Amino acid sequence: MRRLFYNGEIITMENGSVCEAMLIDGGKIAGTGNTGDLEYFAEGAEKIDLKGLTVLPAFIDPHSHILAMANTFLQMDLSGIKYENEIKKKIDECEDEFVRGWGLSNEVYLDEKFLDSFDCPVVIQHNSGHSGFFNKKAQEEIGSNAYFMQETEFFDTIKKIPMPDIKELAEAFNKAEEIYMSKGISVAQEGVLLNEMLPIYEKLIESGEITLDIFAYKDIGLNKEINSEHFKTAGYKIFLDGSPQAKTAWVSMPYENTEEYGISTMSREAVNDAVKKAIRENKQIIAHCNGDKAIERFIDAIEENKEICKLRPVIIHGQLMRYDQIKRLKELNIIPSFFLAHIYHYGDIHIKNLGERAEHISPMKSALKAGVHPTMHQDSPIIEPDMFESIWCAVTRRTRDGVILGAEERVSVYEALETVTLNAARQYFEENERGSLAKGKAADFIITDKNPLSIDKDKIRDISVLCLYKNGEVIYQRKNVE
Repeated sequence: MRRLFYNGEIITMENGSVCEAMLIDGGKIAGTGNTGDLEYFAEGAEKIDLKGLTVLPAFIDPHSHILAMANTFLQMDLSGIKYENEIKKKIDECEDEFVRGWGLSNEVYLDEKFLDSFDCPVVIQHNSGHSGFFNKKAQEEIGSNAYFMQETEFFDTIKKIPMPDIKELAEAFNKAEEIYMSKGISVAQEGVLLNEMLPIYEKLIESGEITLDIFAYKDIGLNKEINSEHFKTAGYKIFLDGSPQAKTAWVSMPYENTEEYGISTMSREAVNDAVKKAIRENKQIIAHCNGDKAIERFIDAIEENKEICKLRPVIIHGQLMRYDQIKRLKELNIIPSFFLAHIYHYGDIHIKNLGERAEHISPMKSALKAGVHPTMHQDSPIIEPDMFESIWCAVTRRTRDGVILGAEERVSVYEALETVTLNAARQYFEENERGSLAKGKAADFIITDKNPLSIDKDKIRDISVLCLYKNGEVIYQRKNVE
């Protein structure tokens, strides 16, 4: 199908080019430019009047956990809840044999006697995704004796919880994909592929349930992989520390008014072994590193095993990255994928935990100045996969309380757009296939109600995605939009 889109504001993400028309043919971009010029090549094409709307390349998600996002639809939503009586009401209304709650604020610690009062197994997970509570019944069910767990202990234990029915998960997965698509995302990530998840993805692939293109990163201990038209096992994932809001990110200076330095979850030898394994298998490696000590350990491992540099290793989050470390990223071809939305959602907690260090969190402008190609993510389900909110965060760096965290690290709107389009494509070695609207690339694009380059910066987060095209075909359309 050939289509000519005209009378719009088409942001190609190619050297700042903005044009009025785009021709697509057979799922590929055939050209962009002036309407008159393209009409010459568009004989017989369907003509679509954009009526002044904006077109952008579809967004590419550099890091999230899409199956975990799906799983949240099968759990109690505890976001915004602070009191035990509210949680009790939720648990009493739940009909599941094994009750799971998701999204509790990291600042809330539940009394052990409270959860043990329930006759069913109950697990409550913090919204950081890095810690949670297990009542006595749950401990008995999964063979544990710990009430509160975090980081590696928590991740290892959560795997033992009985998985929901695959049919239920498939339905929840469709809901998760719908959210990603509604935010203009055509490429998503499975940020850590575990052995327990393989049967689910095999079923989704077999039944043709996957619409997006998904890049998956295996747990370093998983050797089996699966691949299909829309699902690619792209590399390995390792965890080196925790999160700054829970004070488990591994840092070189203690958290404010404490003697706490966070948690190191991998030894130097283990990180080096993981990098060497990735080299042997010619696989990309991505590493969860929040604290500067964790970042240092990963960078050191890359420097000691430079063969991995051609595979574009990725630092996931990198929130407390130091300026001296940014220079090393450029030298070693390491890509930082920053969690900028943290500034709005957790920034005020970071000020409390980190003091002046919070000013330099997620130093994206410094990375750009150093010639690095950063990307930007939401780590869903930790935060909804809302790219325009993240772009707004990167441009304003404003917390919930209105504090500007590190004004010198604010980036332009165009620079922020690059992190979730062309730069994100580059992270997946897909820069020649997608990420911008250039001739020969996939016709993956969105139509929005406003132009992020021309509206007030504070209104960027309110931009709506009206349509999402993948390979030239609509896969999402907002209701009541023609």
